[in-house]
Amino acid sequence: MRIHTAAAVLLLYFSRYYSFSSTQYALLFLAMGLVLTAEMINTAIEKAVDLESPAFHYLARISKDVAAGAVLVAVFSSVATGFALFWDKLILERILKDILSRPLAAVAAAALLFVLIFVVPLRDDSGKKNQRR
Repeated sequence: MRIHTAAAVLLLYFSRYYSFSSTQYALLFLAMGLVLTAEMINTAIEKAVDLESPAFHYLARISKDVAAGAVLVAVFSSVATGFALFWDKLILERILKDILSRPLAAVAAAALLFVLIFVVPLRDDSGKKNQRR
């Protein structure tokens, strides 16, 4: 969920480069809310399954897989919405030039990408190995 929240914050930051209408902002907020809601429901289902079925059970695995699949569907639809809203080559070039023209911003962007890609996925808050049930 940290990655999804960070992505939502980045989208809101980059939206300042665009002249979105209130309808476009509504679509952006709905897409972000859809992903965060799906992620919360997924977490609730996984924790409830872990509580009820601490040992491996085939149906528990199916429940977790379906919940994770729902998050994936929400993410794909939100990415499609993001492409529809943000894909403007001229504005994307302006954002890139703006970041690269300020060395501190470029280093901060590179560090943020590194953390999101390499560090956050390695973290496990539960204290136990990631395992499928």
